Amino acid sequence: MKTPLRVHICVVGYELDRISQAAIDQKADKVVLITQKENDSGRDYFIENRRRIIDKGIEVQEEFVDDIRDLPHLLRIIKKVIDNEHKENSIFINISSGSTLSAIAGTISSMMFEKERKIIPYYVKPKAYKQDIDEETGLKPQTEGIEDIKKILTFQMQLPSKELMIVLKYLKE
Repeated sequence: MKTPLRVHICVVGYELDRISQAAIDQKADKVVLITQKENDSGRDYFIENRRRIIDKGIEVQEEFVDDIRDLPHLLRIIKKVIDNEHKENSIFINISSGSTLSAIAGTISSMMFEKERKIIPYYVKPKAYKQDIDEETGLKPQTEGIEDIKKILTFQMQLPSKELMIVLKYLKE
């Protein structure tokens, strides 16, 4: 039997440590980086995070969305990644790495599919918020360092039963 992998899903925003260092610290076996296909103002952060992760010998998978602000598309991409992973693998979703909308997509995904899979959303608390350019990369990440990584509690979401839908339809009429 193959050893289960620790797969991290991260929507890339203007962050470095909260993406790459968090995955490295949590001993990720594979990191899925999600970014916008074209006109991505965060492309350099995507490239730098990918480099840092690969340099540590961790597999990187890239996924692209047409618009990073399109919640249904983010949900579809995250679901596709989850569906393509072996059932034994643990899925971790970094909800601190992108926008508020990507955090919502990650949280909803973890609640919708946790019955089928082991999915753990987490939030990376930075050591500091910064405003200067990083000397090493020339980028200006919003935060620096990692103070703590917190697992986020979720609650299972499920669709109403067919019987309940029939009653609701009847009440509506």
